[in-house]
Amino acid sequence: MSFKLKNKPGFTLIEMIVAIAIFIVVISIYMGIFVSTTRMHAKIIAIQKVQNEIRYVTEVLTSNIRMGTVNYDYYNEEPLSNPKTILALIDNSDGKIFYRINSGVFQTSSNGTQWINISYGNIYFNRMDFYITDRDQHPGVMFFIDAKYTNNQVSLEKDIRFILQNFASSRQYKQSL
Repeated sequence: MSFKLKNKPGFTLIEMIVAIAIFIVVISIYMGIFVSTTRMHAKIIAIQKVQNEIRYVTEVLTSNIRMGTVNYDYYNEEPLSNPKTILALIDNSDGKIFYRINSGVFQTSSNGTQWINISYGNIYFNRMDFYITDRDQHPGVMFFIDAKYTNNQVSLEKDIRFILQNFASSRQYKQSL
C-alpha cells in the first residue's frame, strides 16, 4: 500500500502556529499602547480639574480682596503675625466675608460661624496660608495654596499636586492720618 501526498493549497499546522504567535505579539503591543494612552488621558483630566479648581479659588479670593479690604479688626493684633489660616475681608458694601480650608475643602462664611463649601469633588486642599500686610500699609494679601487631586477610581502612580502663590491688593485704601 502506498500513500501518495497530494499537493493541495493550504496552510500547515506550523504556519498557523507562527501566524497566531505573531498576531498575539502585535495585539499585546497595541494593548500596552492603549492602556498607556488611557492612563495618560486620566492624568490629563485630573490635572485639568486641579487647575480649574485652583483657578476658581484664586479668582474668588483675588476679586474679593480687590473689591473689598482686609478686616483688620477681626485679627485684633498689631502688628499682624503671619501666616493666617482664615482670611477676613470687608466687601464693598461693608459686609463681612471669611475664607478658610477645613478638612481639605475651601469654604466661605458671611458671619465666621456658618461655613459653606465652595470647592468640589476630588480636589483636596492640603493647606492655604494668608499673609496679610500690616494696617499701616496698603491692604493686601499674599495667599499660598497647596492642593492635590484625589480619586480612588483613577489609578495614578503619583499624586497630582499643585502649589500656587499669589498676591492681591485692595483697591480701597483709607490711609489713617
